[in-house]
Amino acid sequence: MIPLMYPFSRVFSVPSTALVTLKSVNIFLGTVSTMATFIIEFLEQDDEVQHS
Repeated sequence: MIPLMYPFSRVFSVPSTALVTLKSVNIFLGTVSTMATFIIEFLEQDDEVQHS
């Protein structure tokens, strides 16, 4: 995230807002992708889903 902060700091009026925004986006995307992986693995174990 730190290398991306410099280009995004030009978009925001306060440069530290870029870091906070990028960290928030990173946490959100990490949580969503982890939950999606968990749900997909859970559905793979269900026999009804595999045969439909």
